[in-house]
Amino acid sequence: MTDNTKAVYDEMLSRGLNRTYKFVWFCENNEKCEPTEENTVVIHKHGSLKERILKLYYEDVACAFIDCNGSLRKGNIRHPQVEFYLMHGSSTKRVTHYYTMPDEVDYTISLSSFFQKYDAENLNYDVNKVVPLGYPRSDWLFKKSVNLKKLFPSYSFEKVIYWMPTFRQHRGEESLNFSSISFPIIYNREIAEKINACAKENNVLLIAKPHFVQDTGNIEMYQFSNMLFIDDEFLRSNHIQNYELLGCVDALLTDYSSVYVDFMLCDKPIGLCWDDIDEFRQKEGFLFDIDEFFFGGEKIYNDDDLCSFIERISENKDLLKDERNRLKYEIHDYLENKNAARITDFILEQIMNGGRIA
Repeated sequence: MTDNTKAVYDEMLSRGLNRTYKFVWFCENNEKCEPTEENTVVIHKHGSLKERILKLYYEDVACAFIDCNGSLRKGNIRHPQVEFYLMHGSSTKRVTHYYTMPDEVDYTISLSSFFQKYDAENLNYDVNKVVPLGYPRSDWLFKKSVNLKKLFPSYSFEKVIYWMPTFRQHRGEESLNFSSISFPIIYNREIAEKINACAKENNVLLIAKPHFVQDTGNIEMYQFSNMLFIDDEFLRSNHIQNYELLGCVDALLTDYSSVYVDFMLCDKPIGLCWDDIDEFRQKEGFLFDIDEFFFGGEKIYNDDDLCSFIERISENKDLLKDERNRLKYEIHDYLENKNAARITDFILEQIMNGGRIA
């Protein structure tokens, strides 16, 4: 109950659409979805017999399906239904042979016209069904609603760097292992302690969040004075969305992840862990010239580079501000916080066109 689907759901609630439509969430078994909003139902994907029967029923009668990490619609369709795939992110990696978007998905939302053709290529999907409307979750970057001092009361800091790497070993699909490194830069405890000491000296808090599909079996989740690891459960228990937190930090540390593109909207420094770039090039390759595409982020190859980046953040130095913003205008169509509203309008229009007027 997060990401792009949650942002659209919130927008629909703000319009009072739950007085007209029933909303049904299909959640993972371990996800704590307990909405109190009127006319909202939660079904766990592999729940009780009653839940499985209800899932089949709602799949059959639904007028629209909205998802962002896989297609929901299943079975025979006996009336007009519309499915919208909101995407999880704008991939820079070439993954055309791993996934094909089902034909029954009517529309896929793309970040921008720049990514429209690349998203279609990666999904093996009709480019004419890819609609560049921006990502709803990006609206959260503008909220500035998270008080970092209250969220991390036991830590002393003035600046915060959020570390969000892409996955390197997929927890459920071995063919999606891109690198021999489980987590960039921090290969052992000695390096982690060095980075923490640097962060402490510069009064910086380094928050690391592994990708949600990363196999974390080989990652040690260090909890030091100025460096800590968090996960999705941390966000859920604190009732915040990942991009709400992201919008309130002072800098991003990532790599080949699509969050690099999204965070450009914040106009803040970005560091890029580049220590396994050769493995990514050889294993999968990229959709375009990434050396040009990623020139808006400082390349970090080792612990010394990371410490230098931390020092610059503490000193308010943004070395690549001009380069990053020039790229932002090339790859973003929308620079404001109205994506969820724009996509909600589009979804409602297509539902009406499909004949399913509630």
